Amino acid sequence: MKRIAALAALISLAGVASATLTPIYFWELKGTQAQLTKQPSATDLVNGFTEASLPGPLNNNVMNESAYGYADEFGPGIIDPTNQLYSMLMYSNSLCLDMQVPGVGQNSDGFLPGYGGNVGQFTDGVFGGGLYGILRDYGRYALVVRFGFAQPTDIGKIRVFGGNILNRDGRTFHHYDVYASTDGLGAYGSFFPVALGVKTGQIGQVNANLWSASLTDLSNYDGKTLVAGCTDLRILFYCVSNTQSLFTDPWQGIAQEDPAHQVCEVEPGDVDGRRKAFEASIIREIDVFPPGFETPWGDIDYDGDHDMVDAAAFQRCFGGSTATGGCFRFDYNEDTVINGADFATFALSMTGPQ
Repeated sequence: MKRIAALAALISLAGVASATLTPIYFWELKGTQAQLTKQPSATDLVNGFTEASLPGPLNNNVMNESAYGYADEFGPGIIDPTNQLYSMLMYSNSLCLDMQVPGVGQNSDGFLPGYGGNVGQFTDGVFGGGLYGILRDYGRYALVVRFGFAQPTDIGKIRVFGGNILNRDGRTFHHYDVYASTDGLGAYGSFFPVALGVKTGQIGQVNANLWSASLTDLSNYDGKTLVAGCTDLRILFYCVSNTQSLFTDPWQGIAQEDPAHQVCEVEPGDVDGRRKAFEASIIREIDVFPPGFETPWGDIDYDGDHDMVDAAAFQRCFGGSTATGGCFRFDYNEDTVINGADFATFALSMTGPQ
């Protein structure tokens, strides 16, 4: 499967990142985990975070927010910003599962019952086996995960690993939104969007016994800061597929869930003529890395070092602004000009001619 870069929503976050945020992501679908170009990390910023109770502000914990709701916040009521439709957790005691009103039904815990899933599996550095990490079906947000940091932490890259090693089907795909907070208030904080609609390829493709492993790699362009001073990172996972192993959107469908629910309301705004996604991903690992991880600033040719090729590019940029070509890559202090302060940092990082 080819590996492509996709531009996520371009979001300017004044006061959050020190420069305009331009999140990009790469995705991979492979036959086996070993064929992925990246593997789960046991040394990332959230490795070893343990599952904790809510709200858990300023603690190195990972929390499952699917098992509860704040009235209109995480029960029915959140509007998906990409599709302008309501996004809801699964409720279990009605025929029309996600057409409920606040206060009715029982929230899903985010994991398919009987398979032992928990969010602590996402921070152990292990891809996992079997149905490890299988998310709950029939929900718009199949799972809501929040990482709380004990102190403000700069984030540069987020990786999500998924895949179904038992059946190469639609559960191998994954699809999520990322939000962050910098106020240290945990679940009660004010969250802003970081990247919306991150997914493993295009809606509409079919996993016809081809892929058992998936990866998305989200960062700010050139390895700069994705979120500065993050105290809470929230990832909202969507359902991805149906029984045809088709990568399907979770919002727009001709009817709810499966044929037994045809009496339910037709999805507003349906444009694709398909049933909406009702099968969720199997998520294996979530890794979070600091800025500059694997992509050092000033590495103009992305070969992992600072050599004469990079020095020549720096010389062309020196004295100018970041608006020229790729010169923003050398703006270490992000003051929009390439000057002596940037050169001092660059010179220290030189590795010599290659």
